[in-house]
Amino acid sequence: MNKKEVSEIKKLFTPAGCAITRICGCYVDAEKEKRTELKEAFLSLPEEEAFKYFTIFRGAMSGTLGKNLINMEFPLHTEAEGGTQEFLLRLRDSELKDDVLLEEFYDKVIANYDYGENYYIILIHCAYDIPAKSTDGIEMFDASAMCIPSSSAASAR
Repeated sequence: MNKKEVSEIKKLFTPAGCAITRICGCYVDAEKEKRTELKEAFLSLPEEEAFKYFTIFRGAMSGTLGKNLINMEFPLHTEAEGGTQEFLLRLRDSELKDDVLLEEFYDKVIANYDYGENYYIILIHCAYDIPAKSTDGIEMFDASAMCIPSSSAASAR
């Protein structure tokens, strides 16, 4: 990702630009035990709660590329059945509606994230179009490229 792509994604984290379809979360205590889980259509959240999540999401996407924001490299073998990239793509393609995949994701984060206090794992799913551009840089809204990102953020509470 580059700075411009990050900026495009951050635009989704506003009421006017919201393309978030689903939100899932898992609250984990200091002993690495799941305490509560959330699975909802994002637009069904109360307005005040949605605004709190927008703030969290924009914060998760802020910072410097290469420092706070990192591009993850996936070796070719991770695309194979059972690999990390293949797992994340299945999670994305499920639109966060597959409870087994969600539980597996939470379990992987809990097993690999060492934090001595409580934290909340958040996953969102959204689908949006990015207008294609002609060679002279003019946006062509009738020739868009479909993007379906799933994001996650762990925030300490």
